[in-house]
Amino acid sequence: MAVKRGRAVVSPEQLDAELRDLIEEASRYGKRAEQAAVEAGEEAWPSGRGRARREHLVSGLREALEDEVTIAHAAGSETEIEPSEQDHEIAKRALVHVKLENLRHIARDLGVPDYGNLDAVTDAIAREFQGDREAIAKLVIRYEDEPAPERNLTSRIFQLREEPGDLPALCQRLAHITGRYIRTGIARWFIVGSVDATDANLRLDGVYRFFRADAAQFEEEITLTADEQNARARLLLRASEPIAEVEAKGEAESKALMTTFEGSTSLHCREALAPEIEPLQGQLATWHIQSVFLIELLHSRFRDQNIEILDLNVAGFKTERGARKMAADEEARQPRIKSVRFEGRHLLDSRPACELLTAGQQLVQLGMTVRFQPDGAESYLLPLTVKLAGDHVVVITGLGVVPPRIAQGLHSVVTAGVRRALLSGLADPAGLEGLARQVSERAEAMQDPRLPTIFGPEAALTAGEDAEKGEADEHSGGETVDA
Repeated sequence: MAVKRGRAVVSPEQLDAELRDLIEEASRYGKRAEQAAVEAGEEAWPSGRGRARREHLVSGLREALEDEVTIAHAAGSETEIEPSEQDHEIAKRALVHVKLENLRHIARDLGVPDYGNLDAVTDAIAREFQGDREAIAKLVIRYEDEPAPERNLTSRIFQLREEPGDLPALCQRLAHITGRYIRTGIARWFIVGSVDATDANLRLDGVYRFFRADAAQFEEEITLTADEQNARARLLLRASEPIAEVEAKGEAESKALMTTFEGSTSLHCREALAPEIEPLQGQLATWHIQSVFLIELLHSRFRDQNIEILDLNVAGFKTERGARKMAADEEARQPRIKSVRFEGRHLLDSRPACELLTAGQQLVQLGMTVRFQPDGAESYLLPLTVKLAGDHVVVITGLGVVPPRIAQGLHSVVTAGVRRALLSGLADPAGLEGLARQVSERAEAMQDPRLPTIFGPEAALTAGEDAEKGEADEHSGGETVDA
């Protein structure tokens, strides 16, 4: 079975040594029980003896523990997987194209176990066919390929439950998995390449190997094809931050790296994002907490780092909170919209988007074009996306047509801003409350404005005027809103 997040990772040598110790201890107790039975005049079964018998017990126990621990096998090179395991997993990967319900029917027809999850059922079928690629190909010839991994310069930022602490010591604890591979899914492995640390930073580099397996047919010949791919992933830790930052192209390799890391250490990620934001008041009290987090990035974190938002062209909302459940079958059959994705120009200045924000719906994605001035002089235009993905934040920076160092500079600034926002709360609560008042007014307006005055290039001027108005109200004894 594939490794689960949080499961212990051990080497086969360590596991076998512990099993032999266990068998030796059991043997000693068996001999004592045998001797006691003989002395009492009772019939006694002789305890197991012999090296071959004990090694057979070790093999059986190791197989029985496969679902409880994850074994990190030695890799011959950075991308080498044991051939028989690799072939077996490729066959399983091809079977993934078949719906689980149909796989269960196939398993029953073959007389093999049809229960368990997708991994278990494909494992049973693949073992029955014993590497017969043509037979497996015939089962999956009609099914689609899986989607390709994400592209672009991408980082995923996970919150840890606690700070990593002594990084050189943590590096020593991770040394036992260096040069080993861990299976993280069907025909998916993560191979740990190197781990390096200083007092301030830790870096873990590795390779995610996976196969796209499918059936191909040319005239009457049917074959099973396997497309091998390798994707690099890097984990970055900082001693003073309960944050794990993963640099990788796709989500799959990022999750595989985090699965390996959590299984090899005592550090674990939070199950859901939890920005350090104080209880909201005023207009912000009606907003979803994660909407506040994303808007605060735009309002404070980006503008302080020579980033100007020229156009917000994608905005994604979840229109029902994930924790809400449908209470009755009648309600479940009602038409519902669970997510909304806007595409266009200056979307968050639009009345529909402002209505969703003030109604407490969850903003989960922002796509934009920004002007970046790394040195405060020459500026560059780049696409930028920030997404909330359950337990982590995704930052995607398009390479555009600028020098790679410019895109990397913007990416570093944005990821640093995300980390600060997760750890230190709102940078400008009063300013954000003023922006929330603008959003509320826009939500109640009869029509959209001609110019984007909340989040567009004119927003800084508008925010300044709003702040001056708030100060004037305070000094004149006018009505104010709690911030």
